Amino acid sequence: MSCPKKFSITESDKELRRYLKKSSDIFYPRLRMLIISKEHEITGISKRKLATLIGVSPNSIQVWRKQYTEGGIMALLMHYKTGFKKTIFNITEQAAIKELLLQNTSSIKYKKILDALEAKFEKRYKYSTLVNFIKTRYSVSKGI
Repeated sequence: MSCPKKFSITESDKELRRYLKKSSDIFYPRLRMLIISKEHEITGISKRKLATLIGVSPNSIQVWRKQYTEGGIMALLMHYKTGFKKTIFNITEQAAIKELLLQNTSSIKYKKILDALEAKFEKRYKYSTLVNFIKTRYSVSKGI
C-alpha cells in the first residue's frame, strides 16, 4: 500500500471556504477536496479516503490534485465541458416545428412533421434528429 500524498496548499482555510461559497456546483467537490486536504496537510490523506469522504471517484481526486499542484487554484477551478450539442435546426425551422406541433395537439405524428418540414424547406432531416429535438425542446415523451 502506498503512502498518502502530501502536497502544500497555499490558500488559507478561510479563502477556500470563500471560494466554496462563490463557486458553482461543479467545483464544490474540488474545493471540498482542497479543504479536507488542508486539514490533513501534515499527515497527508489517501485519494481513496478523500474520494469516499467527498463521494467521487479516486481517479477524479488524482486528476484534481495534479491540476492543483501544477497550476494552483485557478487551474483547479477551470473546466472544459461545453454542454449540449448545438441544434441543426435554425430559427425559422424551429418556428415551423413549433407550429406543426401546435396543429397536431391530439397526438404527435413525427413522420408527418418530418414530411411537412422537408417539403417546406426542401432539405433532408434525419427522423431521429427531429424526434430527439422535439422530445428535449418541448418535453414530449410519446409520439406515434
